[in-house]
Amino acid sequence: MVDFYVEEPDLYPLQHAAFNPENGERFICIEASTKSGKTFGAIWWLLKQAWDTGGANRTFCWLAPVYGQSKEAYRRTLEFLTSDGYLAVNESELRITLHNGSVLLFKSGEYSKNLFGANYFAAVVDEASHVKADSFDALITTLSSTEGPAVFIGNVHGRRNWFYQLCRTAEQEEPNYHYAKLTAQDAISGGVMTQTAVDTAKGMLPEGTFREKYLVEPQDDAGNPFGLAHIEACLQDGLSDNPPVAFGVDLAKSSDYTVIIGLDDDGNVCVFERFQLDWDVTERMIEEHCFSYDADITIDSTGVGDPIYERLSRSNNRVSGFKFSNKSKTDLMTELQMAVQEHKIGFPDNLIAQEMRNFAYVMTESGHTKYEAMGGHDDCVIALALAWHQKGDVAGWGIW
Repeated sequence: MVDFYVEEPDLYPLQHAAFNPENGERFICIEASTKSGKTFGAIWWLLKQAWDTGGANRTFCWLAPVYGQSKEAYRRTLEFLTSDGYLAVNESELRITLHNGSVLLFKSGEYSKNLFGANYFAAVVDEASHVKADSFDALITTLSSTEGPAVFIGNVHGRRNWFYQLCRTAEQEEPNYHYAKLTAQDAISGGVMTQTAVDTAKGMLPEGTFREKYLVEPQDDAGNPFGLAHIEACLQDGLSDNPPVAFGVDLAKSSDYTVIIGLDDDGNVCVFERFQLDWDVTERMIEEHCFSYDADITIDSTGVGDPIYERLSRSNNRVSGFKFSNKSKTDLMTELQMAVQEHKIGFPDNLIAQEMRNFAYVMTESGHTKYEAMGGHDDCVIALALAWHQKGDVAGWGIW
């Protein structure tokens, strides 16, 4: 085998951090402005995977929405390598064989059935917000046996697509996920875009398109019950220093989190805890964080939460339970919606705000409103709603 050396390209700091997570997470999700260097960074990432973990009969995949985009990535990769950086190419199959035997395949997501059957050792999904969901599903199966890593890159394109939802999961710091955002301003600071180019685009594009393509701000908020502008208006600088008067506790179910949120007398979040622990420790955590205050506590008492509520209520008569049904959840969300839109509640720009932005309502076939997370979790939203409901009861104006 021929020895060869490739000098690592200079990536600007945020670009480098986006593709090189500190903890080596398996799935990297990057929402990025156009021309921010996401494709170049992803090409380098895939080549490093092929050089560092590859070998004979090991295949690495680049997946784009359509054939033309895959071919463009293939062309750019050849330009990056130059003729001495690879062993062989097959343009009709968009295949590059490296000197160590690794194979790079550039595939189209137009037909998901063409993706099944392979075993890829790493993959990049380009323009991910435009790749079909069934092609994403097929690609994940090709990484299962190898447990290979993957990078998902793209512009934002509304909120109702699998890429947006996957990024929300990564943004919530789930295990094995890394999230990064590269805006036009980041690209300008990194020297790969000019302010003039951005200003020109801003003058020529519709505002919503510009905000998605350059500011990485999805514009489809029609399904958000609170309204993105109202959410931003309710953001507070960190946690309040005032004592809590009301708590909301959403208990973990399967892969979810237990979340404890306390509100002060002004309706601002002053206590925030989020964890995954066994039920005995969870009870002790609730006692530790809630019982020492002169505050009322509402706990999700649905299903597995009922025995926890029963035990805690026996030791503290300020604990009340809330049982979820379609109607009670709708009423609870309506209360929170009114509080947010009237700016009566405040919360920090952390996981609480992220979940609020990613919350949605949809109409079922029977005509009922259903509230759910569009990606990731909604535990923080539920705990916040329970805390606000409890605060309303304390104030004497609750609807229950």
